[in-house]
Amino acid sequence: MSFRVAADGFGLTRRLRLVWAAGLWLATGACWSYAQPPTTEAADDAADAEQAYADFVHYIMIGRFDIAASEGQRLVQHAQASPDHVLVFADKYANSREAMMRVAGHEQLAPIVAEVLRRIHEGELNVRKDPLRIKQYIQGLVGPPRAELYNIQRLAESGEYAVPWIVEALSEAKNKALFPRIAAVLPKIGKPALNPLVHALQTPDESARLMVLESLGRIGYMQGLPYLKKMAEDSGTPDNLRGAAVEAVGRIAANNPGTSPGVSAVEAFVQLAEAYYANRPAVRADPRDEEANVWYWRDNFLTPVAVPQLIFDELMCMRCCQEALRLAPEGGEAVSLWLAANFRREAQLEMDPTAETEDPRAGLDRTRPANFPRAIYFARSAGPKYNLRVLERAVRDRDSAVALGAIAALSSTAGPISVVGQESAPSPLADALTFPDLKVRIKAALVLGATLPRTGFVGADRVVPALAEALAQTGQVSVVVVDPQETNRNRVQGLLREDGAAVVAEADLFTALNRARSDLPTVDVVFLASDVASPALAEAVAELRADYGLANLPVVLLVKPRQQGLARSLAAGDPRLGTVLADAPKTTIVRQWQTVAARVGKVPTSEAEALELAIQAADVLRSIALSGSPVYSFEKAEIALINALGYPVEELRIRAAAVLALAKSPAAQLALAEVALNDRQTQTLRVAVFGSLAESAKHHGNLLPQEVVDRLFRQATQTEDMTIRVNASKALGALNLPSIRSSEIIGAYHNG
Repeated sequence: MSFRVAADGFGLTRRLRLVWAAGLWLATGACWSYAQPPTTEAADDAADAEQAYADFVHYIMIGRFDIAASEGQRLVQHAQASPDHVLVFADKYANSREAMMRVAGHEQLAPIVAEVLRRIHEGELNVRKDPLRIKQYIQGLVGPPRAELYNIQRLAESGEYAVPWIVEALSEAKNKALFPRIAAVLPKIGKPALNPLVHALQTPDESARLMVLESLGRIGYMQGLPYLKKMAEDSGTPDNLRGAAVEAVGRIAANNPGTSPGVSAVEAFVQLAEAYYANRPAVRADPRDEEANVWYWRDNFLTPVAVPQLIFDELMCMRCCQEALRLAPEGGEAVSLWLAANFRREAQLEMDPTAETEDPRAGLDRTRPANFPRAIYFARSAGPKYNLRVLERAVRDRDSAVALGAIAALSSTAGPISVVGQESAPSPLADALTFPDLKVRIKAALVLGATLPRTGFVGADRVVPALAEALAQTGQVSVVVVDPQETNRNRVQGLLREDGAAVVAEADLFTALNRARSDLPTVDVVFLASDVASPALAEAVAELRADYGLANLPVVLLVKPRQQGLARSLAAGDPRLGTVLADAPKTTIVRQWQTVAARVGKVPTSEAEALELAIQAADVLRSIALSGSPVYSFEKAEIALINALGYPVEELRIRAAAVLALAKSPAAQLALAEVALNDRQTQTLRVAVFGSLAESAKHHGNLLPQEVVDRLFRQATQTEDMTIRVNASKALGALNLPSIRSSEIIGAYHNG
């Protein structure tokens, strides 16, 4: 099919073109009642915009993508190509949407197609939410059966946006004749009506509340249950409303096996909060939409607040928890669930859930006031009891963002009794020592190590090894690339290695994962081509999610033309998955990875952060050593500490040396001596390590081979650098060598 139009623009007479343009203007104007006919110039502009749309689709369909790109650019830059106008074009030209979808992965056309489809979607949304149309549909319900059916269908298409106006109509006495027909519409809207409807129960109009109650029961989804139970349990509810609420509860329980009508409102709110937190299909927002609405009853009217779709579940979870706490302020489960959802909400907005400072991305959540504190503020205020519950949930869900937030709160509020648990029952912090995310393991070990418990606990033997892992961190990113196409696999691998990443790249998933387990210390992200085989894409994603260590790992799908639909459907609603065109440039690939990583709290450890963790680990290990801990054996980190003496940053080398000074180990003392005696090292480092060597000797005596003692003696007596000579002499003296060595030093300065 060709969309080319005649040379005069539309293949129509000028008069007919003006009539069509006037109709378009009227259909998309801000207010139908006051629409004025457009000027000839405006009509010509509209005609030109339609011609650009027609040409864009035509050249797509005949495979002239270069010309299509040019016409597409002309369209998206056109003054008359608003979302409402583009929707009219799309509806007029059959199959134009499908034509664009087929080339959505084309490198040159992809951004243009995405923008045109976005405008079509926005235009459709504008039609759905247009209050003038909705009010006309409501008034049209009194017409003959065919007209009534038409208007019911239009209201159902408007979905949640029709509910405020339906509730308003139910509250107006002049619409009394319409009430039965209006009430019949709400169940036909179905699930999309639920979120605004439950808040419409706050309307002061009793007849409207009765019809809302009846509609919630007839729709039958569990979202209505806690609000109905709340009304039924409220002693101030009139008997007729209470009876309607109880009846609606019975209907919902009948439609949802496993739901008891005897559940309390508090329990029902917590259960619904859990459903939102788990992102269950029955309650999640439409993943095809970038935004979702959170509804409020304000000024006697239902008002939506649009939020990013990714945080909708977290916000609704938090809201249900707050409702539960209003009914039962002592509800601990609601507190911990609210804290967890708040941590995850920040992560979904690509914020750091452990941070205290303001973040401009917080403004994306328009349900929060401008001065809303960070998640860590609420967690610290709640205390260790609730944060341990949050961490327990995070470990169970393998949720890095929530785990890191809870550990950050515990680090400043919890003492030994709170964090270590009992000998027979592991603490959530101890459980976190087996977490798939290395950063979580290290952070948990830092908290557990710093508390210096005096009695053992389950998992205590894993604390020092986790601190040793921190000492080995370098900040290098570890990546797996799976792409059966060798050329693109090598291209992506090369792009990532340019930034210093350690990359394992293979043609199939299982070979790549086996290599990663042997060659990489951890895995930060998997880039998975959409045309993988053995297993195919959907099965490959399922395999990753079934692996304990990889279940919450960021996965970026490298999308190729034939699998675009499948890739989009897999990624829809799953914050752990991202998509990017397989041949995208490095900046696009890396940005998509960073976005997904932030959403799941699996942000790669930077070189600076790795250094900070290593320094903290060294300090905790020294505290353990100085305390003579009966629980932790810091010597288990000896190899990692010796290796840290070779780290390029002197601060860490000095901290590691300070820990090794307390180890009764010939290997540790020898490692200190080798660094101190190395004249290629800086004076600052050598002086510090000579001090650690002296401390080691004071605690444990001489554990050095004679050859090394001789080198130390020469440094203490012959080196020209007096600073080095003085500090070497301190270490030499601490070795408490036989007196003959002392006489040799004195004799070296004999001048007759």
